[in-house]
Amino acid sequence: MRYPVWYTRSRMTGGVIGWQMWFFIAIDPDYADDEGLYQHELTHVKQWAAVTLATGIVLGLIYMPLILCAPSIHAALYRFVRGYRGWCEARAFARQTKFYPDDRSVKFAGYLSRNYDLDISFAAALEHIQKAR
Repeated sequence: MRYPVWYTRSRMTGGVIGWQMWFFIAIDPDYADDEGLYQHELTHVKQWAAVTLATGIVLGLIYMPLILCAPSIHAALYRFVRGYRGWCEARAFARQTKFYPDDRSVKFAGYLSRNYDLDISFAAALEHIQKAR
């Protein structure tokens, strides 16, 4: 069974061809058959789920109503913590590389170093992706 995907061009601007929010995946219809892109976004869903579960447990132990905040923790960390954002993307790109016949690590390292406000060099981005494999 394949995790559900919404094929749309909504929010696909500035070169974006796929995105994830909470447990939703959206992919540009022109890339519907791109298994690597699908796996990249599915990796983000898994990251969101793991962080939501872990923070939900901790917040629930502190004060039960706080578990309502858990689904938003991953998004907040991704938005405001560069290191976390880099970690998430490096793992998603590392997963994505496994679904192409050629090695696209160099291409993805370029994206990672330029497009995610990480303030890292191309060499550092490539190293992060290679370590995440």
